[in-house]
Amino acid sequence: MVMSIPLAFAEPSHAANGSFNVSVSHPSNVYKTERFQIFFNESAGFTNYTATVYVASEYDIGLTTGGNSHGISKSGFFEFNITAPDAANQSIYVTIYATATYGSVIVSKTINFAIPVYEPITLNAYITNTESTTYSNMSVQFILNGALISTKVISLGPGQSRDITVTESSSLLNNGVNTLQVKIVNGTLFTGVKSSYVSTFYYGSPPNYDWIYYIAGGVVVFMAFLVLASGKRKTATGQPKWRYNRKKKQQKS
Repeated sequence: MVMSIPLAFAEPSHAANGSFNVSVSHPSNVYKTERFQIFFNESAGFTNYTATVYVASEYDIGLTTGGNSHGISKSGFFEFNITAPDAANQSIYVTIYATATYGSVIVSKTINFAIPVYEPITLNAYITNTESTTYSNMSVQFILNGALISTKVISLGPGQSRDITVTESSSLLNNGVNTLQVKIVNGTLFTGVKSSYVSTFYYGSPPNYDWIYYIAGGVVVFMAFLVLASGKRKTATGQPKWRYNRKKKQQKS
């Protein structure tokens, strides 16, 4: 299946020297069924910008472009949303045909590139607030192999729990040992509230049976359980409440 789509950006004018270029921005890879964007700029200084984008894949079930095949822009900026096909281990092939005019002269440029499609990984964090107070605007960070891959902002009332899901491309995984950290950054109403969960898992066939978490392939589902058990701070030290209470008992004794 081959489909057409429009896209659109802006940079310094090249019209004076007759140079017409197109700069393209797109993800280096995607996971199957992911919805993503392609952006591009045609050189400034021209008029009557047009763009036609063609996409195809070997297995195209689920590959959509929103039904658009051609775009017109006054600025030379184009954007388009694409949904990746429901099949990994292949590529999406994209061809962009861009045109513009300078005076009575029509200029054009053709760009070709491919975007690999991978299996998705799904990471879950289950967070519980065991306190009697509300935590607001907490940033929950997912850090995979030392790289921040996603941040979610949540609020939790007393006794509430939240299941947070992040889906990314399996290209982020190492073939072997991987480390996942889920970290809660301070909420706006409280100071010193931090919680972190770190675990390792193996992607591929583990060398032995010591690995509790390992993934042979396909979709990765990984759970992190975090509990908020820190109350509102009365001191500026940010020390955990249990440590603060223990010091008070030692002082009394």
